[in-house]
Amino acid sequence: MQISGQNFGVQAQAAVDQRAEELDEQAEALAQEKQRMSATGAADNDVLDLNVGGVSISVKRATLTQVSCKTHQNLSCTESISMVL
Repeated sequence: MQISGQNFGVQAQAAVDQRAEELDEQAEALAQEKQRMSATGAADNDVLDLNVGGVSISVKRATLTQVSCKTHQNLSCTESISMVL
């Protein structure tokens, strides 16, 4: 079955429009999640107590969210990924 050029173009545009809508929804969900996460009041200098294999370890949140420059060459050494643990 062959699809005419015009019909294919319409279907392709519909698929692109649908994907764009899905991405917009995901972006909105991410923005809402970021807003909820920032409302927790978590700070980089917070000390977290972790149980690692039965051993209690205290560590700053900034240490856990630090990004290695070797791993992420597109980021400067001072940038970090914010995470709520």
